Amino acid sequence: MANPLGRTANSPRANLSLGLGIGAAVLWVIALIANGDGDAYGWLWFVMAAVALGALVIGFMARVDGRIPVRAMIGMAVGGVLVLVFLLFALGVLE
Repeated sequence: MANPLGRTANSPRANLSLGLGIGAAVLWVIALIANGDGDAYGWLWFVMAAVALGALVIGFMARVDGRIPVRAMIGMAVGGVLVLVFLLFALGVLE
């Protein structure tokens, strides 16, 4: 079946999801280093969570013929794990 939207498996949304997932991982490392023992730059955690959530949402929007491209799935996996870790810390389950 032909793709009515003209999107391919290498769609811009799949690439964006992967980029946002990698960006969220980089932000997580930066926030981890910047905060150290204190929480002077605690706002970085919220920025990381927003970018990770963006990777998750854009990944779901990257469907091609009902399938999610591999690049989008990788971005979604990284984003989903980072959002889950953020929520576990924010809710006090982890310390």
